[in-house]
Amino acid sequence: MLESLNELIEFSKELKLLYVEDDEPSRKQTLDILKIFFNDIVVAVDGAEAIQKYDNNHIDFIITDINMPKVNGLKFIEHVRGKNTDIPVFILSAHSDTSFFIDSIDLGVDGYIIKPIKSEQFISQMKKKVYRLYLQQQLKDYHDNLENKVKEQVEELRAKDKILIQQTKLATMGEMMDIVAHQWKQPINIIYMNTSFVKELMDEGMEFDKNMIDNCYNKVSTQIDHMVKTLDDFREFFRPSQKIERLNLKELLDSVLLLVHDEIIRNQMNVKLNIEASLNIEANSGEIKHIFINLLNNARDAFNNNNIKDKKIKIDAYLNNNNKIQIDTIDNAGGIPEDIINNIFEPNFTTKEKSGGTGMGLYMSSFIAKKNHAKLSVENVENGACFRLVF
Repeated sequence: MLESLNELIEFSKELKLLYVEDDEPSRKQTLDILKIFFNDIVVAVDGAEAIQKYDNNHIDFIITDINMPKVNGLKFIEHVRGKNTDIPVFILSAHSDTSFFIDSIDLGVDGYIIKPIKSEQFISQMKKKVYRLYLQQQLKDYHDNLENKVKEQVEELRAKDKILIQQTKLATMGEMMDIVAHQWKQPINIIYMNTSFVKELMDEGMEFDKNMIDNCYNKVSTQIDHMVKTLDDFREFFRPSQKIERLNLKELLDSVLLLVHDEIIRNQMNVKLNIEASLNIEANSGEIKHIFINLLNNARDAFNNNNIKDKKIKIDAYLNNNNKIQIDTIDNAGGIPEDIINNIFEPNFTTKEKSGGTGMGLYMSSFIAKKNHAKLSVENVENGACFRLVF
């Protein structure tokens, strides 16, 4: 707080003053006083010059006379107030006519000092108005600092989110590579058996008929085609892309089930699709696949944690009453505890700490849904949970 004259002067010296006075002796005398308070003073000798200098300078404070040639003080103040309603304006004049007071009040003048100047009155008026500027500056500095702190914290949170998202992607990639390995085991085994059989026959010196060769070739080719298709599907899933395209929903979900086929078999899950063949969405293929793979993985974990024997997942897709495409993924894994169901889409929220869960899976799925102009929600149903994706 500016309680002392020294503090007042220290702050006021940082301000730029526009001083307007047509009388030269009075101007020189007043300038001697003003230089105590202001280092930077712009001087004008009439209202017209004052308007020009105000428009061409950044002015923080104005002290002006009233009766001046060309343009009087009130007209000058009116010009200033048309551009800036907050800048402090002092009238320094020998006139004490009531009409001047009324007009100056209407223009929002901050102080009126009658000549000859009394130092106590001048300092008192200056102190009030400079203190107001001081508070405004403090508020601005506080706002700027707060804004910078908020920006820093937001950037810090974004950086943490990026790390967590990357960790989630890596965890998902590890799971997917396990799936690729499982999906390739059987084809590799079939290829090995057929080629080993041919080699053994060759070693025994046996002759081959054309049907035997064709049969072996067809079996090996079929398995290689399956492996290539599997690899292509996973490459598409991992390849980062912002491409939005028209996707057939049934084909998309068939592809998802192909990706996790071995995982479904290994965990003895019965997954049924009930999807109209004509349903299409506008979205990013890889990102939407990520959502459903995550939902299926979560259902698998819930089945295993709750020791569910008859594991069922039903995926229904249809046009709802609002003419929007709705996809319900329903399981019978026991549902979500009511005390956490409202938190499961929050970042870092997990019930899988012991198994190394990051709490980012459903958060990422919700984020991806929003990015693709959809909404992901959940509710408990009989014996399980229903994750609802609405486009």
